[in-house]
Amino acid sequence: MAALVIPSPHALAGAVSGPDASHVVQPGDRAEDWFITDGALLTLSPQSRTLIAFVTDSRLEATDAHINEVIATRGRVNVRGGTLGTLGRGTVAARFRYSVGHLEDLDIIATGTGIEALRSGTEVHVSRSTVTANQIGVDAADNAQVFLDDVRVAATNYFASTGVKLMDSNAWITDSHIQAGDVAMTMTDSSADITNSTLSGRTLGLQVIGSAATAQAHVKGTSVLATNGTAVALSGTASLTLHDSHLSGEGSNGIGLRLQGGSSLAAYGGHIHGNLSALRVDSNLEGSSVLLDGVQLKASAGDAILVTPAASTVIPIELRGGTTLSAGSGTLLRAQAGARVDLLVSASHLVGNLVGHSGAALDVTLRDGATLVGQIDQARAVAVQDARWQLTADSHIASLRLDQDGLVALGRGDAFHVLNILGNFTGSGGTIVLNTVLASDNAATDKLIIGGDTSGTAHVRVNNVGGAGAQTVQGIELIQVGGASNGTFTLAGRAVGGQYDYFLHKGTGSDGNWYLRSQLPPTPDPCDVDPNNCTPPVDPVDPIDPIDPLDPVDPVDPVDPVDPVDPVDPVDPVDPVDPIAPTPVLRPEPGAYLANLQAAQTMFRLGYHEREAGQNGGRAWARVEGSRSGFEAVSRQLVIRGNSQSLTVGADVWRHDSGSSVGMMLSSGNASSTSTNTLTGYYARGKVKGEALGVYGTWRGGNGADPYAGFYVDGSLQRAQFRNRVEGVGLVDERYGTRAWQSTVEAGYAYRMGGTSNAGIFVEPQLQLGYNRWHSHRHTEANGTVVTTEDADGLFGRAGLRLSGVTRWGDGATEAQPYIAAHWLHTRAESQMRMDDEVVDARIPRSRGEFSAGASLTFGNGVGAWGGLLLQKASGFHQTSAQVGVSFRW
Repeated sequence: MAALVIPSPHALAGAVSGPDASHVVQPGDRAEDWFITDGALLTLSPQSRTLIAFVTDSRLEATDAHINEVIATRGRVNVRGGTLGTLGRGTVAARFRYSVGHLEDLDIIATGTGIEALRSGTEVHVSRSTVTANQIGVDAADNAQVFLDDVRVAATNYFASTGVKLMDSNAWITDSHIQAGDVAMTMTDSSADITNSTLSGRTLGLQVIGSAATAQAHVKGTSVLATNGTAVALSGTASLTLHDSHLSGEGSNGIGLRLQGGSSLAAYGGHIHGNLSALRVDSNLEGSSVLLDGVQLKASAGDAILVTPAASTVIPIELRGGTTLSAGSGTLLRAQAGARVDLLVSASHLVGNLVGHSGAALDVTLRDGATLVGQIDQARAVAVQDARWQLTADSHIASLRLDQDGLVALGRGDAFHVLNILGNFTGSGGTIVLNTVLASDNAATDKLIIGGDTSGTAHVRVNNVGGAGAQTVQGIELIQVGGASNGTFTLAGRAVGGQYDYFLHKGTGSDGNWYLRSQLPPTPDPCDVDPNNCTPPVDPVDPIDPIDPLDPVDPVDPVDPVDPVDPVDPVDPVDPVDPIAPTPVLRPEPGAYLANLQAAQTMFRLGYHEREAGQNGGRAWARVEGSRSGFEAVSRQLVIRGNSQSLTVGADVWRHDSGSSVGMMLSSGNASSTSTNTLTGYYARGKVKGEALGVYGTWRGGNGADPYAGFYVDGSLQRAQFRNRVEGVGLVDERYGTRAWQSTVEAGYAYRMGGTSNAGIFVEPQLQLGYNRWHSHRHTEANGTVVTTEDADGLFGRAGLRLSGVTRWGDGATEAQPYIAAHWLHTRAESQMRMDDEVVDARIPRSRGEFSAGASLTFGNGVGAWGGLLLQKASGFHQTSAQVGVSFRW
């Protein structure tokens, strides 16, 4: 590679030869060429100078000296400190052939090449040094070995320079910085371990060329930069392993990493960035592969991964361990026409699109918790296994396999999307999520279109996006099947809109599509489910004839013999006489809202006698009431059962001997209910907690000689607030607040019907009028349904008769007063809610009867107690209550 250098005739030359020969060059000696041969030793003292040192089968030792050039053949060179090379003479600062060199703490400078290492057996160790060369910083070839530790290499030529060049050689580079005007480092059929270093070039940062057996680069904790080109380029069947390294290809031609031929990449952690693309795969030979484990890929302007045509070669690309991809174009991976890519995404989160051009073969597998938020377009096969694919645009794929714990969500609420599967769909327990405006048949929705066959099972979850609910006929088409519709789709969770529950139905006959309808799916015929275990219905009255139209027990409707259920009956779920108008299925949640309203309307409703046992009341009192109620709603589809408890304490702030008084009261209560749909079995729970603050006043007059006879007029005013909750099965809990004012005026007159001075019987007609004023209530559910109170304001009243008796003993200090009462109750307020634009009626009669009985007991020390039972009854409504109270007067 280099010829023997003949000293200039103007330069002096020295020679040291022989195994025992040695010489020391002193600082004051003239600079000259030295020839060290045949086992001799030349020592350069600090500050000494030498032109060229020819080391042949010998050894050179130098400390803090100045050497223009070293040429070693089968020699050993140890240089520490000082300088090596010059820009004035020669093109190479140090040449090693079959030699070992240790260069430490040096400034190495050359017009051409800084260090040249050739032939097997050559080892060059450079540490804590700088190498500055115009063309090549370090050049190793023909099985040489180079060790760089804390070395700064600079190749300065802008158009043709290389920092480190390896050919059929090995290099170990640690804590070093390699910079070149053109290529930072190039390797041909060589191997290199690069750790905690930086490589920076204009067109290339690192180039690896050759076969997999010899061309291998292991890069750890290293930054590789190309200011206007490719950070790392692999060709042939070379391999690259990256650990926690950063690759960046900048400029208009910037590529982070490029694979050509049959080269392969395994990256663990770190970043790969490119302006045009982060990773470009041009492989056209077998054996090429890409593994990215916990790596961040970013393309500023183009695609994150670009795969070009590769004939019949399949390129496996695996993304795992939290790998992320981002692309200025929005495309995470693009397979050009003719490319064949097998993409496996495992435990990684991707946001962007996967695109295969026409003629490409792009297979995508998502598994092990992977997520993809984006479009897949022109993929050949997609498999989702324990992973999630969230579409952001319409997607077209050839086939889809959806395994257990896999999820494909077609929309995100901002737009509706179509997933078009040209071929077959295979399900194995996965879930498809669609956004739908739950309304009538033509409602907007995400859609799954399958051109081929379906097989297996899958769940369908439907999110309502603003639908107010409606009665459907054919239903909202969610899934379209062009081939054999052998797959089974089941509704996961609930689909609710307004007051309606929706269910998934398969088309009948040759219609293999799937629809969402606001009606129950038909009950399967047991003979169709299991023909071997099918018993026809038997009439117990006439076992010989299982269906006897003359038998009164036989469920045949004489009004409509075709329909065993009367079509006039609104509960009839399906009327074969009128199949166009099936009964819609209603949600149980409206019943819970109604139960909350009804509980709040009556929780703190008190009369004169309920408040403090009437004439036996004290100046301070406390009352506890518990009740249970039940009613029906919405064409009797909903059955509501509830209970409530309340505590009220009060005290007179003024009281007259006649029994007239003015006082204040404070109430606290809660109620819970269950609303059940009799058709579906779905239920919802309603819960209310409330407080009320009020004032009351009573005027008594009439018979002064008899404290139990005469007039009374009573009134109260309360301000109440309530915290409400509705819990639907499979739905988000709904929470909302309400407030109300309530006022009542009551009057009565007690007549003595007989008795003695210590006992008597009294009849008391009573009349009470009241008014509820509700603040406007509007609540929007998580599914978009708007719930409002419908005409809850209004008058209420009751009129009735109370029969009571009084008994005194112990010189009149103790008395008891049992009673029974009957009232007629009426209200003008509606027990209704509005779900979007439809009214939900509680079917609570405006008028109902009330019956009560109880007793009060007063002791001479001023302590009193009372208790009672109450029953309200009307068609479709009932309520039972019990109350106890204590009082004290002074």
